[in-house]
Amino acid sequence: MQKTQNLTVSEEEAKQIFEENKDVLIEPIQMRVSEIVVADKAKAEEILISILQGNDFAEAARMHSISDSAEKGGDLGYLEEVPFPQMGNQLVTLEEGDVSRVFSGPQGYYIIKVDEKSGGEPMKFEDVKDMIIEQQTMIKQQQVVLDYIERLRGIYDVDINESLIK
Repeated sequence: MQKTQNLTVSEEEAKQIFEENKDVLIEPIQMRVSEIVVADKAKAEEILISILQGNDFAEAARMHSISDSAEKGGDLGYLEEVPFPQMGNQLVTLEEGDVSRVFSGPQGYYIIKVDEKSGGEPMKFEDVKDMIIEQQTMIKQQQVVLDYIERLRGIYDVDINESLIK
């Protein structure tokens, strides 16, 4: 449509939008997590104590865990989403290198470790500038089209056949 062809958003406009929204423009947090799962709470607490005393988490997972991840030292890789709510409750309190307390989950009693954690930092303007400009340009274009349609409705008699829409 010719009315929208030359519409653009300047870098200054994009910068203003960035400044107004920078508190929500945060890099997603990525976590690489390992787990140990056992059927018995007392056994889980015993394993946790040994880890806190310096024993290797991955080795403990290989020796004791009943989860599918045991052969990989409990490594779940980078989590795209939290597998179950109780794990999520633990993850929010842990930093890189931290080990959780024992908690109950779907397969038994869990101990998790955050092997790597990144993200959660504010995004930089240069990293999101093009996305903001593209998105805001589309919004401007949509508004021009909507305004044009409203203007045409004022000029012409428009009847909408609701039965055809359904």
